[in-house]
Amino acid sequence: METLTAAEKKPVQETALGWLVPFTATILAMMALQMSNLGSSPLLKEAQREFKMSASLYGTFTGMYGLSALLLSVPGGMLAKRFGERRVMTAGLLMVMIGLIILSRVWSVPTAFAGRAIWLLGYRPAFVCVMTAIALTAPLSLRSRSMGIVGAITAFGSE
Repeated sequence: METLTAAEKKPVQETALGWLVPFTATILAMMALQMSNLGSSPLLKEAQREFKMSASLYGTFTGMYGLSALLLSVPGGMLAKRFGERRVMTAGLLMVMIGLIILSRVWSVPTAFAGRAIWLLGYRPAFVCVMTAIALTAPLSLRSRSMGIVGAITAFGSE
């Protein structure tokens, strides 16, 4: 039995629905990631009041999101390239869950920061993997619309 090289393989037709299952799974993973943002954003002010955070401490707590984006996006992409998008996304989602569990049981400001750090440490690489998976799973003719869908979902949960 002879094996074909990648160049000899017949490309998947854009009309085939083989891309739909991984695309849908990726959209569901993105929705799971964004639920954490949607659920936590309204609670940030309550956390400030509960733990009597100063304005600067509160700013640091909320600013961790942007800082994580700056520091973890490129390493997230490097991890995805090295270990694969599915593995990194799964590990990222697991870390998001652990961080959110810690945040749900928080008893002090340091544990709040630790829970948020763990959450964001998983969130950013998973987010990068979602974007990569969308680019890889969507047919070329639907790629820009697919990125638009992901962007719209992301905008719902932005802080």
